[in-house]
Amino acid sequence: MPTKEEILLNQRTIALEKELERVKNKTALFEKIIDIAEEKYGLEIRNNPEAKKYLSLIEELEKKQKL
Repeated sequence: MPTKEEILLNQRTIALEKELERVKNKTALFEKIIDIAEEKYGLEIRNNPEAKKYLSLIEELEKKQKL
């Protein structure tokens, strides 16, 4: 029988997995919006130095999740 601590950890894990999925979906939406804005309006959003920092952070987080 699981301990109270194990149950709480399991609940926390489930909550974090749901939050991670929500953030992934939100990120995918933002990526699509950026794609459309760059294509339709000729903007260079990803060439912005601040945007590059953000994209690097996202790539780093995705790599950690795959481990």
